[in-house]
Amino acid sequence: GYTWEVSPTPTAETILVNFKNESKEPHALIFARLGEGYTVDEAVELEGGKGSATEVSGRTFVPPVNHDTGGGPSVEIADVTKPLSPGDYVMLCPLAGKDGPHYKLGQLAKFAIE
Repeated sequence: GYTWEVSPTPTAETILVNFKNESKEPHALIFARLGEGYTVDEAVELEGGKGSATEVSGRTFVPPVNHDTGGGPSVEIADVTKPLSPGDYVMLCPLAGKDGPHYKLGQLAKFAIE
């Protein structure tokens, strides 16, 4: 699925992000601070270039769950680069599937850190 629950919302004190994949598709996590005046779509198109976004954790890939073997969710942990300065942030899955980019299908969370 393409639903994405971010809980709790990251704060300036966040140091790790647990990323869990319970679907049959691979997913990835980008956690980035948006550049002033840039939209999510612009930052994705520019791949963070031209100051459109700054990644605050390494890109994290999580393989799909193998439901045939009764496997549980895949979980990865991403370290967050400190400090997280005030601004607009985004967590999204940049991978594209048959229905389009995952972040446009619901794997997107935008929030502010003050």
